[in-house]
Amino acid sequence: MVAQENYRALSALDPDSWRVHRALGEIAAGPKQWQDAIDEYRKAIEKQPRDSDLYEALGEACQRLSRFDDATRAYEVELKMSPHNAIALFNLGRIQVLNGDPNRGVVLLRQAVEAHVKAAPADYYMVSA
Repeated sequence: MVAQENYRALSALDPDSWRVHRALGEIAAGPKQWQDAIDEYRKAIEKQPRDSDLYEALGEACQRLSRFDDATRAYEVELKMSPHNAIALFNLGRIQVLNGDPNRGVVLLRQAVEAHVKAAPADYYMVSA
């Protein structure tokens, strides 16, 4: 509730900031108000179209409402900006498998595994610390 109040105060300073819209999207996603989250993420993307994380958040919210075509488009844009993003590869592959294109989906899932495996040395050092 404190975070929500802080975001509302920030919103009063610049109500159309992409950061405000992103924060409002995250707030809406918390209690699973997915349509509100989608609306806010789209507003944020209008202001900050080169932020790949916004597309990931949009894709997640679209998946929650079974809007797989919208989620696919969001993840595809994210992958154009961040081609080896394991989360986007996984989500896009999962959607493909579940919606009738297992061949394409498995290719994407394998890429997701490969992208995740490359991060393993960093995981080792974080766990060892």
